Amino acid sequence: MRVYAHDLVTYPLPDGHRFPLDKYRLVREEAERLDGVHVVNAEAATWEQLRRTHSDDWLARQRASRRVEP
Repeated sequence: MRVYAHDLVTYPLPDGHRFPLDKYRLVREEAERLDGVHVVNAEAATWEQLRRTHSDDWLARQRASRRVEP
């Protein structure tokens, strides 16, 4: 089974945040130990791919909030 992981990209969150990012690394590590599981690094979606399922308004808001354009 092929599974995708996105734990390689992190960003700062305050201590005690309800959404700890370390959990994704832990999930990846456990999945890699399972027989028959192949973990693949997930790639960021392109703007064109996002356009398939999101409105232009949502895309514009996301672009406006980005610090660095890919």
